[in-house]
Amino acid sequence: SRARMLTVMVGQRNVLESALPRTGVYALAVANCGNFSAFMIDGAVSVRNPHGFLAATDYNKIRLYTWLSAFYLVLALAWLLVARRWWARLACMQKGIVVASFAGALECFLMGVLYQTSNESGGFSGALSVLAALASGWKVIELLRMAARPADALSRCEDASGAVANTVLSILLAGFISTGYSFREALRLRPCYAHTRREMMLEAAPLLVVSSLLFVWCHASLCRQREASKLQGRDQEASLILKSHAILAIGTLGALFVIVVQLADPLLTDDPESWKLHYLISDGLPQLNFAFVLGLCMCVWRPSESAIGSDHTSQAPDAESQALDGVCDSDADDVASGNGKAKDVAAAE
Repeated sequence: SRARMLTVMVGQRNVLESALPRTGVYALAVANCGNFSAFMIDGAVSVRNPHGFLAATDYNKIRLYTWLSAFYLVLALAWLLVARRWWARLACMQKGIVVASFAGALECFLMGVLYQTSNESGGFSGALSVLAALASGWKVIELLRMAARPADALSRCEDASGAVANTVLSILLAGFISTGYSFREALRLRPCYAHTRREMMLEAAPLLVVSSLLFVWCHASLCRQREASKLQGRDQEASLILKSHAILAIGTLGALFVIVVQLADPLLTDDPESWKLHYLISDGLPQLNFAFVLGLCMCVWRPSESAIGSDHTSQAPDAESQALDGVCDSDADDVASGNGKAKDVAAAE
């Protein structure tokens, strides 16, 4: 184990670190030889358990994120295998599912590396934590694409939204990532700092506000796009949007349930035996909710001959189709011109 202490002199900061080679009782003696009446000592003590430096509440997260990274990777490869036949004709949402799966695998890989290195060294890499948070936000944003901008999700990744709408949505998504990271860090540090439920509710409040605004935005966008699809007679597209709307509701309710359970956290008790299961609530439940929503999206958006995405080309015709249309129009003009000339010759005779 190691003991680390920060001392502050007038205009000078010193960091003192000392290794504690044996288990035992240690005392810290502080002597004040300065000409002042108040001072501050700040420091940290890292304790090495038989399994490493991680606390009992965090140790099992290594195994959790290792398995989850493999799960998301297999899921992404399976979706690629199913979609490879129609890849050139897939809708943006169908390709976004692949991106979300790989982002989930990247997030879990980074979290696994983070906790493994922390267990071996006793430190905590803030850079890895931020990168994992960005990957986590990325995977959620890819699934929110259908709900927030359904017109884009149904096309071949063309931006059908206005500049103002894109700006507002970008601000909401950035707020979602930042507040989600803040709440996740509060959950990670909760056993160390013994945060009360009131303090945790204050940490969760910004995330709940931003998530509510995102839900309202997505709900309104889906309703507008569904009505537009009905008016244009695209019943299959309207049905797909309705199913996606249901997935949005399920995912939102699941996320709300997860936050409530995390705030209550019945496993943080005085019984040390329950600490090793704390990871199931702090990290396992959010991943389970996302994996369930991702599976529903895969079922609804599965590419096939009859599914939108494999034959939905009206919004974004490719270059080959445009070229063929140009050739056909040119041929039609030539035929019309030829017929006109034949009629003029016949009239002259």
